[in-house]
Amino acid sequence: MKLIKKIIISASILLFNLNTSTYANNKFTDPNITSFVNDNNSKFIVAELNTGKIIAGQDADQKVTYKNLINKLAIFSLSEKLKDNSITLEHRIKVTEDEVLKTLNITEDINIKDALFLLEQSDTSTLAINVLNALNIDQSKAQSILDKLTLSDTELNKLEINSENKISSRNLAYLTQETLKNFYELSQITKQEKYTLENGTTLNNTIPITSENTTILGLSYKEKNSEILINSGNTNFIIVLLNSSLDKNIIFENLNKLYPYLFSNYAYQVIVQAGNHKINEQDIEINSEIYDLFYKNHNQNNLNFQLMNERIILIQNYDTLSFNNSSVFTSYTNKEKQTINIRDVLMNNFRKNTSIRGFNDKEKLDSTISNISYILSFLLFIYISLYSLIYIFKKIFRRNS
Repeated sequence: MKLIKKIIISASILLFNLNTSTYANNKFTDPNITSFVNDNNSKFIVAELNTGKIIAGQDADQKVTYKNLINKLAIFSLSEKLKDNSITLEHRIKVTEDEVLKTLNITEDINIKDALFLLEQSDTSTLAINVLNALNIDQSKAQSILDKLTLSDTELNKLEINSENKISSRNLAYLTQETLKNFYELSQITKQEKYTLENGTTLNNTIPITSENTTILGLSYKEKNSEILINSGNTNFIIVLLNSSLDKNIIFENLNKLYPYLFSNYAYQVIVQAGNHKINEQDIEINSEIYDLFYKNHNQNNLNFQLMNERIILIQNYDTLSFNNSSVFTSYTNKEKQTINIRDVLMNNFRKNTSIRGFNDKEKLDSTISNISYILSFLLFIYISLYSLIYIFKKIFRRNS
């Protein structure tokens, strides 16, 4: 039993390492974007909002100090409430006065719309705490929110604006993506060059809203940290720069050159038409077209499809903000009536598209390793389950004896 256990674990670790190394090396990244940003010190990422595809990045997983993390959690929490209509932009929250709110003549309460703008744009030290208190979110619940978003490596050490709080540009971009998916109207609030509060006070946007080629929807700029959403048609890019060493004017001068490059080189395309298709040796009917974002020179001949749980899933060589964004999919119906059994489920989940014939040797190796790792993972799961049951029963029998 011990020998079998060692063999299975060793084989799984080996295949996992092989698979992740080939997987990582194949990921597309655009080297031109780094030259546009032109900041060796910055930890940055550029990703598309809807798909989560990462176009480029630099030290994107390196955590840096981000004092205003609590503001982002407050905004995300409000976005969830706005999404399910449990609050509206006119809903009011009681505030504890601080220097910023006092200057703005906000002494008792504030509506949600103004709160969203100030959480993104100002350095109020109490507003985020007021929002989280109103939503009954303490330190433990705030950490649970991060865990639920698979951002457990983000360091929320203090439930306040504090230099001990840390986050990576990837994680901040993902948090922003989820917030905007909940409540995209946030970008409409932050995109104004001048914003007028309910009480008539006018504030300037911290991000220069100037571009001839696209709409810059803003979000925030604080202490060498920038989050920007840019938009052209249905395409939205999230740009996050942390720990920049450049002057603010130089940062946005560089970014203004990047915007037209992005929208002239990346666009949505139809990759699979609705209708009848033969994929993975099955005759299926796709109910709706699949669109996805591509670099203009991207080769679509060898796209990799999986059929899983009545979904057609497209797996691509792009890194993403989260595993939740790892593919695009649409529903399909199988035109052949089949009796579902374990073998069918396994084959349906693991079988690759026959377009592997067009792959080069490295792509064939990656695909083969991927399939084997899936099957070994399943076998390892069965083994661990059986081993656990045997261990539990042994304990019971020993106790009874």
